[in-house]
Amino acid sequence: MDAGRLEEARILLEACLLEAPDHLPSRFDLGVCYLRMQLSARAEGMLRSVTALDPLHVGARLRLGDLLVAQGRSDEALTEYRAVLTHDPANPEARRGIHGHPNPAPS
Repeated sequence: MDAGRLEEARILLEACLLEAPDHLPSRFDLGVCYLRMQLSARAEGMLRSVTALDPLHVGARLRLGDLLVAQGRSDEALTEYRAVLTHDPANPEARRGIHGHPNPAPS
């Protein structure tokens, strides 16, 4: 994936998940791969599956927040950024997401 061979990475990651459906690193990497391929619905579904299996998965929550912001779903993104800050109050990406939100006050 880092070499830009996204289709090849997608195929390999999907094959990994056929063998081990709950393998979180493969799920997360596939979600990121879908993001890079601009397959937003697939990316969102995969990243949400990661957070369902591991609610504390910071990377998945951050990528999901970024995706939601890009889709204009900033209230949903705020929820993801806040979840990160609950467990990692100093996380710079989550703080940037919160401060970039038009209504960052806690709900």
